[in-house]
Amino acid sequence: MHSKAIYTALFLISILTSSFALSGPGHHHGMDQAPSPTEQQVITQATSDLNRIIETEMLIEGEKLDANWKGVVDKKVFKKTNWHFITSFTHPTNTKTLYILLNAQGSFVGANFTGNFEGI
Repeated sequence: MHSKAIYTALFLISILTSSFALSGPGHHHGMDQAPSPTEQQVITQATSDLNRIIETEMLIEGEKLDANWKGVVDKKVFKKTNWHFITSFTHPTNTKTLYILLNAQGSFVGANFTGNFEGI
């Protein structure tokens, strides 16, 4: 009878301590976030979005972008937050600046000529 109680106690102790042994740093279920894109990756993606805006004739603040926007060399990450990137592209001839907003994963969110996006 004592041996049954001892086995039961050992079984319960092993169950209780095994959850502690399996938890802790390095033990996860694949829920890690993807790494943030680099600034160069953000600029590359925003340039691709700029080309798409031009080709699809998307209106930005009521204006269609001319093909000269494809020749922009002054492009950079204008602002970075934990959740967004704002990139800037300065037109090669008229010095107008287009701002493209991307989310933290690098997907297009919007564009304007002010660089101000609501909530950012």
